[in-house]
Amino acid sequence: MKVILRNNAAGNLEVYVAKKDLEEEVVSQKIDGDIKVLTLTNGWELSI
Repeated sequence: MKVILRNNAAGNLEVYVAKKDLEEEVVSQKIDGDIKVLTLTNGWELSI
């Protein structure tokens, strides 16, 4: 799944998922070994 990461006008990290037409703000970030896990406002967790 392709996503676009960007900072919004308030300076917060935001994720856009084109296939789902979803745009959500990142509420937390954690590092698990070599993987960064982003938690979105809707509860989704994305590993990058």
